[in-house]
Amino acid sequence: MKKLDQYIIKTFFGPFLFIFSVLFFIFIVNIIWTQMSQLTGKGLTYWEISKFLFYLGINVVSMVLPLTILLSSIMTFGDFGERYELAAMKAAGISLVRVMMPLFITVSFLAGILFLFSNNVIPDFQRKAKNMMFNIISSKPAINFTPGVFIDQISGYSVKFDKIYGEKGEKLEGVFLHNNASSYDDQ
Repeated sequence: MKKLDQYIIKTFFGPFLFIFSVLFFIFIVNIIWTQMSQLTGKGLTYWEISKFLFYLGINVVSMVLPLTILLSSIMTFGDFGERYELAAMKAAGISLVRVMMPLFITVSFLAGILFLFSNNVIPDFQRKAKNMMFNIISSKPAINFTPGVFIDQISGYSVKFDKIYGEKGEKLEGVFLHNNASSYDDQ
């Protein structure tokens, strides 16, 4: 491996790690945001929540890595062009294909690892996440009551409470119960 190849790969992995961490954070926040309604009010510990997010986070890697590779490659060659390093390489008689070859080999290696990861590791963690979510829902069936908001967590019904009070929030006032029947059923 020549010094130029090492330099190109080293220049690639700087933006790669930064972009991967930013995109991973964005996707994890999206998962938290979409799963929040199913996790709140269940009395889960921080360990259970972090374990669940870890299981879902493993799945995020397969979505984040291709975007990261694309953006890192664009940023690497953009930096080369901005600092006139591509022009210097062309002036030295190095073809563009030769300049891109170390990055192509690195990306092909990452693609192979991602294939094996997606084929062997991710299905196991998806199964664990679904199993954990089923266990959370079935073993801790608490409902998050918010005054003045319709709750549709009870199948077939929508419930609204005007006021919740008491030491543990066990007393309800102004209960409105609506049967979510089809238009042909008697409501």
